[in-house]
Amino acid sequence: MFSKTFLLVIFCIDGMYSKTRIIGGFQAVIDNYGYTVSLQFDDEHICGGAIVTPTMVTSGAHCIRYPKETYSVRVGSTYKDSGGRLYNTSKIIIHPEYNRRTADKDICLLFFKESLLFDWTVRMIALPDEDSKVRIGTTAVVTGWGSTKLNDPYSVSPTLKGVYVDVVSFAKCKALYPPNSITNSMICAGSRKPEDACSGDSGGPMVANGLLIGLVSWAFSCADVNYPGIYTSVSSVVDFIENNTNAMSRTQ
Repeated sequence: MFSKTFLLVIFCIDGMYSKTRIIGGFQAVIDNYGYTVSLQFDDEHICGGAIVTPTMVTSGAHCIRYPKETYSVRVGSTYKDSGGRLYNTSKIIIHPEYNRRTADKDICLLFFKESLLFDWTVRMIALPDEDSKVRIGTTAVVTGWGSTKLNDPYSVSPTLKGVYVDVVSFAKCKALYPPNSITNSMICAGSRKPEDACSGDSGGPMVANGLLIGLVSWAFSCADVNYPGIYTSVSSVVDFIENNTNAMSRTQ
């Protein structure tokens, strides 16, 4: 059995920006995944994200170490360091129930003062219904930037990559991980191949059937076929997204 402490050690080392790379997978182009964005701080890519409204993207709460600072978001580019357009954030809202220790409710909202300019490389992704369930075995696609080799932070891919993963049952996921580490606000997915999202992919989108079903959060290990990746279940936080989006629209 793994102790809770062991899980947390792994989470702290491979977890803050805990899923920053896609291992294996395929080369992607932004034309096909225009909802995917690069979250940046001090001109460096730190996490992924997804466009949900013309003035807001979602990402992982654990990506935001300095919530009062201005972050930037690159949209509309296959390349994390060039192309597309950069937007500066005007407000960041972290889920009030986010727990940095357990990664529960690992989501934040990043708002812009100006609306995004949409075209074939920049578009929104739809949200699921509140508390809706994803069928076990559903194939989803995860997209993002970052290192391409486990334990090698310098093997950075300058271009967007994607990986296909299958949704794992909640019961199976809970059985694989230490007690109390998988919460109702999480969804698990993995591959039978040694390929996965991992530590810059954090906060990035997991999409199935045209819906944003998950945000990359954490895992016991990257690209380990025995341990699925853990994602924030978007359907469990739809109310948080919609309530704050509506509140922000009234103030703009």
